[in-house]
This record gives sequence, structure tokens and C-alpha cells, in this order.
Amino acid sequence: MADISVIGPLGRSAADVALGLSIMAGPDEIDARGIKLQLPAAAKKSLGDYKIGIIYSHPTAPVDREI
Repeated sequence: MADISVIGPLGRSAADVALGLSIMAGPDEIDARGIKLQLPAAAKKSLGDYKIGIIYSHPTAPVDREI
């Protein structure tokens, strides 16, 4: 069986995701002297402008019935 390259869930809210991103993204203390993480502004203006895809189950990555 093949693995899928996804880890989740990252958080329970937008605040959780923002905290996780601030911890994982960007340089460490040593590299921070010369590197700055600056993400671009969101291209979309509202949540309704985004599209998501959901795969409920897949032969190589079955999802438990409880999920």
C-alpha cells in the first residue's frame, strides 16, 4: 500500500493554523539574520472564492467509517 503525502489536521481553527505556520515556516534563529519570510497577500477576497477538493476514500488510502 502506498502512502499519501498529506499530514493533518493541522488545526481546529484559523488561529491554530496561523500558529502552526508561524512555527514551521521561515528561517531558524541563525538564518533569520539574512532571510525574511514574507508571504504574498491572498489572491482571493472572500472564502467563497476558494475551491477545495475532498477525497472521502481511495483504494490506496482507505478512510475508517468513523471518519
